[in-house]
Amino acid sequence: NNDYYKTVWYRNIGESGVRTFDSVKAIMEQVCNDMLPCVGILVLDPGYDGILLLDRRYGTSEYPGQWPPDLHPALQAVGAEQAWEAYSDSQALAPANPSR
Repeated sequence: NNDYYKTVWYRNIGESGVRTFDSVKAIMEQVCNDMLPCVGILVLDPGYDGILLLDRRYGTSEYPGQWPPDLHPALQAVGAEQAWEAYSDSQALAPANPSR
């Protein structure tokens, strides 16, 4: 159970008039499957930006890699760009708060 995640936010994942939630989700799932230790993805609506959640051990001897990671070929192919990256406390995978 990790308290911290390394997150990368991508935008412009495909052409604006063509991209859909499902098309962005499929690309982000491919990126997550190819990039260990990915723990999940988020697709934002509206806009269909994608957020990649990496285990905090990414970039260590256990899971080598540079930070931030290079743009995945699937993201390059659709003209996506990295908008933001962070290594911080994340509540993104916490259960929903029904009082909100």
